[in-house]
Amino acid sequence: PPPRRHSSCRKLCPRSPSCDPLSAPLRDVASWLSPSQILMRVGLPTRGTVRLQAQLFSLVPRRSRHVRQVAYLPSPAVQSPQVRQLSLDRSLRSVTTFAASSSTPLLSTATPTSQQHRNMSAGQHASIREELVTLFNTAIQTAFPDAGVEAAVAQCNQPKFGDYQCNNAMALFGRMKGKEGAPKNPRAVAEAIVAAVPENDIIQEMSLAGPGFINIKLNVPWLTARMMNMLKNGIGSWAPAVKKRVVVDFSSPNVAKEMHVGHLRSTIIGDTLCKLLEFCGADVVRLNHIGDWGTQFGMLIQHMKENDSTSTEVSDLMELYRAAKGRFDAEDDFKTRSREAVTALQSGDPESIAKWEIICDASRKEFQALYDRLGVKITERGESFYNPMLQDAVKDLQACGVVEESDGAQVSWVDGKKVPLIVQKSDGGFGYASTDLAAVRHRVETEKAEWVIYVTDVGQAEHFEMVFATARKAGWLPTDP
Repeated sequence: PPPRRHSSCRKLCPRSPSCDPLSAPLRDVASWLSPSQILMRVGLPTRGTVRLQAQLFSLVPRRSRHVRQVAYLPSPAVQSPQVRQLSLDRSLRSVTTFAASSSTPLLSTATPTSQQHRNMSAGQHASIREELVTLFNTAIQTAFPDAGVEAAVAQCNQPKFGDYQCNNAMALFGRMKGKEGAPKNPRAVAEAIVAAVPENDIIQEMSLAGPGFINIKLNVPWLTARMMNMLKNGIGSWAPAVKKRVVVDFSSPNVAKEMHVGHLRSTIIGDTLCKLLEFCGADVVRLNHIGDWGTQFGMLIQHMKENDSTSTEVSDLMELYRAAKGRFDAEDDFKTRSREAVTALQSGDPESIAKWEIICDASRKEFQALYDRLGVKITERGESFYNPMLQDAVKDLQACGVVEESDGAQVSWVDGKKVPLIVQKSDGGFGYASTDLAAVRHRVETEKAEWVIYVTDVGQAEHFEMVFATARKAGWLPTDP
């Protein structure tokens, strides 16, 4: 629906007909983090990216009832101690995530107007719920000095009623029923509690529902002030401790090709996950699994040799690649020579290695220029890095009985899949699956990773599902994902 202006946020809100109390401050903070002109300069849709920034910056708890979970960050992507694949949604414009309430502990910023609340919030990193509990504890103690109960404050199940709810009225009425001066009904208990709530900047309004439920709506300016203070002064010590070694595989462009928006999405989301994990104390290894090896380099190198090309411009390399691919598909003789070029490259032929390094260096400069612009730190660990490990990985899989021969190839059958994972080709060559399996083994056994997070397109979901299943059968990964 078209944006509609609502009195609760005083801004155009993308959701209609109701407006969540956190929408305005989240939008303000996300815009402050990434001004529109910067977003448009890197070619991202502003509205979708502002919402993405708000979600990934973890301003709201992942378990909030009113968060629409983003498709590319399935719960519990970061919390699982096993390998997880983060499948990216194909369009940022489909991202719609705002929260109606938050229990995330934030630094206190607003200056309370009551002495009780001032004493509670000074120097403490209390969550919103904890601050509300303190207010309602004071109210219950004031209205019913002999009650001796803790305020029962929780998020509302239905956001239309409010953000939080205090549910002490019926229990208190049961305790006091029959005593002299006791309230007539639970609703009267709730009215007395509301009247005794200290003056504060947190609550916008309170209302009664049913037999005595106290619905609470939070004050938007107070929330905004809290968030802005968090950005300026840090978010305190509330973050969960993640004392683990984590490998995050993201970005992963292909050499001799220009990066596209899918690589940009993976780069931004992967970098954000790394920052969150680093803030939580994890030992994060940022890896860029670039495509710098394989049959495509044989045909490109052979085409460059035959055309005496020495260009180092990525755009020229892409044209050369297209021409080489056309010849590879159409000319059997060129296909044979390309395969021989792959063998020469894998065998360390000096001329082939020199051409390959020219291609990789040209692409590497283009990639780094973008990473520098985005402020992304990442370590290159391309497919070529794992090439010496491929044969040993296949031998290990054979020894474990995980792979079997099929038409001369070594394949792994995965339950529920109609076709197998090709681990080694019939001609003895290796493909993407071989490299990804060797990478999993190296990351777990050599890198000593406890978590491995892949930030990749949803189109690769089945491929990685089969890779992980094969790695589990080999004992490289725990059997229970």
